Amino acid sequence: MTLELIFPVYNEEAVLNALTERIEQVFKNENVAPLGITGVLVTFLDNSSTDSSVEMIRKYIKVSSFKARVIKLSRNFGHQNSVSAGLHYSKGDHVAVLDADLQDPPEVVLEMYKEMKQGYDIIYGVRKKRKESAAKRFSYWLFYRAYKFMSSIQVPLDAGDFCLMSRRAVDAFNSLGESIRFPRGIRAWIGFNQKGYEYERAARAEGNSKYSFSDLVGLAIDGITAFSIRPLRLTQYLATFYFLCSMLFTGYLVYRFFHPVFLQKDTLVVLAMMSVSNMFVMVILHIHGAYLGRTYLESKQRPIFLVEEITSNEI
Repeated sequence: MTLELIFPVYNEEAVLNALTERIEQVFKNENVAPLGITGVLVTFLDNSSTDSSVEMIRKYIKVSSFKARVIKLSRNFGHQNSVSAGLHYSKGDHVAVLDADLQDPPEVVLEMYKEMKQGYDIIYGVRKKRKESAAKRFSYWLFYRAYKFMSSIQVPLDAGDFCLMSRRAVDAFNSLGESIRFPRGIRAWIGFNQKGYEYERAARAEGNSKYSFSDLVGLAIDGITAFSIRPLRLTQYLATFYFLCSMLFTGYLVYRFFHPVFLQKDTLVVLAMMSVSNMFVMVILHIHGAYLGRTYLESKQRPIFLVEEITSNEI
C-alpha cells in the first residue's frame, strides 16, 4: 500500500525547510514499513507563489528520500481548489491532505492510518484545541455550528481539510463536478465509512496565515450554499412573516384613517416598521444573491484550476 501526502502551498518559504525535515523524519521506512506502507509520495500544490516556495520545493525534490513532485498552478486558484487539484492528481492507495504550515502534525497521519485499517475509508481530523487568537477560535466555532445547522447532510463539528482517504473515497470525491469546491463538505457528502480523530492543532511553525477575515467569510458562504437550501427556505419564512405583519399594519393604518387621532407615537411606529422591513429585505436579497452568484459561476463550467508545470523525481 502506498501513502501520498498532499500539501497546498502559497508563499510558505518561511516554513518549508521545517516541513520537509519533518516529512523525512516522520515517514522514514522504519516508521511506515511496520504499518504495511510500501512507498510514500509527497505532492506539493503551489498556488502560484510569489516568493521562493517553488524553488525550495524543487531543491527538496532532488534530495528527497521519497518520490516527490510539485504541481504549479497557473495562478492562485485558492486553497480549496488546490486541495481538489491535489486529489485529482493523486496516485496513492491512501491520500492524506495537510496544511503546509505544520498546524496539522504529520505524525497524526500514521495514527490515522492505523485507524483506517479497522475498515474505514476516511479518517478526518477533529480539532480539540486550536492555538490561535480568541476571535479566530470563536469564528471557527460559530461557523461549524451554523454550518451543521444549515446543512442538509451530516457534517462533523470542528473538522477541517486535514484527513486521510482511501483510494475509492478519493475517486468518489473526484467524480463530483461542481466548480465551487468545499472539500470538507464534499468529503462528508460522499459517505463511506468515516471516523473523526481528535488532535491538538498546533500554531503555525513560521510565517503568517494566508486566510484573511473576508476569505473566511467567503469560505463559510461557499460551504453553506454548496450543501444546503435552508437559507433560501429561511427567506421564504421571513417573507411570509413580513407579509403578514404588513397586512396587519395596513389594517391599522386604515383604522387610523377613519379614526384620526394625532399621536406622535404613530409616526415612530411607522418609522420602526420601515426600518425592520428594510432589514428583512436586505437579508433576503443577500441570501438570494449568494445562491444566484453561485448558480452563475457553476453555469460557466470552467475548470477549477489550470496547471502550469509539474516537477517530479519520479521515473
